Amino acid sequence: MIKLYLLSIVHSDFLHFAEERNLVSPTDDTFLLSFLRARKFNVKKAFKLLQNYWAFRKEHRNIYDSSDSASVKRLILKPIMGALTCRDRNGCVVLIFKVGLWDPESDVYEQMFRAVTAVLIHSIQFPATQVCGYRMIFDLRGLSWAQLKLCTPSNMLLMIRSTQYCFPARYKGFHLLSENKLFHFVWAVAHPLLTPKLKKRIMFHSDDLSALKDYIHPSILPQEFGGEAETFENTKWSNILDESTDQVMNLLHYGYKD
Repeated sequence: MIKLYLLSIVHSDFLHFAEERNLVSPTDDTFLLSFLRARKFNVKKAFKLLQNYWAFRKEHRNIYDSSDSASVKRLILKPIMGALTCRDRNGCVVLIFKVGLWDPESDVYEQMFRAVTAVLIHSIQFPATQVCGYRMIFDLRGLSWAQLKLCTPSNMLLMIRSTQYCFPARYKGFHLLSENKLFHFVWAVAHPLLTPKLKKRIMFHSDDLSALKDYIHPSILPQEFGGEAETFENTKWSNILDESTDQVMNLLHYGYKD
């Protein structure tokens, strides 16, 4: 009863802040708790994050104001990016990004951004994700100029802003695998833009994948990352995608109104 009472106080205070003009936002507990947990129940910081979340959506309508869910689903089902079926030993969702497999000619940057956002929106609905956060693996094998030409300063800033300041996630680790010379061009642009906290959580593994097992148990780590699980693929998420599409698309109706 005490826990429920405390939650009602925080919920009431948060809604008081949410009386901002022109902002239309979901007010259910699951949605609001994701922001509160991301800022350790500091209500003012949580509401600032909520403001950033919707302001970012408004600023980048060219990315988000799209009813084309089919291309997003098609991209998610490719073995390029997505989540492992099991969490790591600390309860984190493990997200995989096989950067070298991304073909920007067929899947443009805006589509990739929408697909990543859809995966995050779906996974952040679960209390365990809100509490435990994310661990991300960036597999840089095969990185070429095809992807690098999209890593412009403006696109890099877009990605970093959305990650650090505009989404209610707790990031526990970024694991970079098989970095090549091309990657260092990207890193030179990205590094100064990262917060000190995130910089401390970035781990470079090069071609030695053994250290990943200290964070992700071999039984759930795909074989291509030195684990024992089956090769990473996303077709198993097809039914979940069908079920969550309406909910994800429904968020497009919220935000700052003109």
